[in-house]
Amino acid sequence: MKIINPEYTVERIAERMKIAAARRDDLTEPARSFPADPLDSSESLAAAMALEGAAGIQQIVLQPPFKPHDDDTYHVNDLLKYHDQKFIQNAYRAILKRGPDAAGYKGFIAGLRSGRLNKIDILARLRYSSEGRAKKVRTDGLLLPAVVRMGYRLPIFGYLLHLVVGIMRLPAMIQNQQQFEAHVLAQMEIVAGSINRVAQGLQVHDQQISTLAREHQSSRDQILRRLTELTDYFEKKLSLEASQRQQEALQRQREESARRQQDSEQRQRENAKTQQELVDLGSGVKREIDHLSSSVKREIDRVFQKQQQVSSELVLQNQRLTLVLEEARRRLPAPFDQDQLQTLAQEQTHALDAFYAAFDEHFRGSKEEIKERLKVYLPIVRAGGIGVASTPILDVGCGRGEWLELLSEEGLTATGVDANRILVAQCRERGLDVVEDDLMNYLRNLPDGSLGGITGFHVVEHLPIETLVKLIDEALRVLQPGGVVLFETPNPQNVLVGSCNFYFDPTHRNPLPSQVLKFLIESRGFVSVKILNLNPSDEAPVEGDSELAKRFNQYFYGPMDYGLVAWKIRDRQMNA
Repeated sequence: MKIINPEYTVERIAERMKIAAARRDDLTEPARSFPADPLDSSESLAAAMALEGAAGIQQIVLQPPFKPHDDDTYHVNDLLKYHDQKFIQNAYRAILKRGPDAAGYKGFIAGLRSGRLNKIDILARLRYSSEGRAKKVRTDGLLLPAVVRMGYRLPIFGYLLHLVVGIMRLPAMIQNQQQFEAHVLAQMEIVAGSINRVAQGLQVHDQQISTLAREHQSSRDQILRRLTELTDYFEKKLSLEASQRQQEALQRQREESARRQQDSEQRQRENAKTQQELVDLGSGVKREIDHLSSSVKREIDRVFQKQQQVSSELVLQNQRLTLVLEEARRRLPAPFDQDQLQTLAQEQTHALDAFYAAFDEHFRGSKEEIKERLKVYLPIVRAGGIGVASTPILDVGCGRGEWLELLSEEGLTATGVDANRILVAQCRERGLDVVEDDLMNYLRNLPDGSLGGITGFHVVEHLPIETLVKLIDEALRVLQPGGVVLFETPNPQNVLVGSCNFYFDPTHRNPLPSQVLKFLIESRGFVSVKILNLNPSDEAPVEGDSELAKRFNQYFYGPMDYGLVAWKIRDRQMNA
């Protein structure tokens, strides 16, 4: 037998067969039920036959396919002709009528390959197991070898028995070995013949590919020559057309330049005319503006004088009312009772209502600006689930009602309380729910746990420390468990605020640093206190990235206000 390709020797083929067998044996996790041998299925056989006919390669079969017997009767030699994996798989399929399980497969294959077990041992264990007896598969010729194998395990006698049986089986073992060698040699001849045929086919294909490559090279050279000719032709044609187009473009450019020159001169004439008209119109507009400015200035002076007169009149009215009240005190024959004293005291507290309303309008800023700033608190309200009928919000010192108006636009339930009659009247005119009362008096009259939230914007800085503590205590009392209190006040950490802007309002008492107000809130029983630094200065900060510039900007142009948010502890937190 001659192998055309020296690369495929018998030794090399045998080596590859061993490597392939080792890979197949490397079953680290065999399936619980192994599939049938691919060579046993009709589709695989048909595919192999088709491949054999197409490529002229004879299929190599090292072991015959296994066919289960319909009568469940086997002779032991029907199974002993298989080896290694095939033997274990077919033994399971014949005796237990299923594929091997993972544990059984690993144990048997390891024992078989190590020589600790032989095929008779494995067949006997399967046949005489509880599952094998239940399957009732008949295995002729198994009992005697199995008994003999059991005799091997007896001391001394087993050794002698093993020796005698080995001597008696020696001719049969030699014959089996010769048959196996003949089978392997036949398979190797088939492999060598297949390799030779494949090598011959590859040589033929190589010749065909070489011929096609030469033809392709010839065609390629012809195409390149043709492309070169076409390229030269089109380059000449394109060059001629480009020259013609260039001349046409130059002509059109000259014509366009002349037309643009004419248009430019026309526009210059029109612009000169328009400029003259604008000058004339500007003179007329300037005269009209001067006239309107004079009229507006006269009207402003008149309104200012009227405002001064009204302000003076209000002051005089206040003086007269004060004189009347003092005169009434002197002339009344009897001392004032409690109702009279309360009425007089209340009237005196409203003496500066108009002043405070005008002061807010002048220094506080527009309502739209304040509403835009207050929107930062809406997520806190929504997160707390307050502002509904069962958890209403109370805004103490509501002033012009910007916060109440914003809550109303968001569909939330809120009430305001303020002692300034003018501001209360303005809020009610806009449809807001506002009560005229002293905030502490109003809170004292509320039942325990009746509110979901209490808010106060620029209120706490107006209160003495004793009143502020009482306000916090009353807020804790009237809030429901889990309710929120929210205060906003000027931030004295901003140097301009703490040293100047804070004192624009003469009713301000003392600046409250955020740490102080947080301590007061926590000391009275609120939890989860948070500080929000808000409303940085609108003025341009000092330029520069130095540490000094950053520190200066922080103290002079940092947040001008801060908000404080705190929560009343929930019942389950108290129980915990």
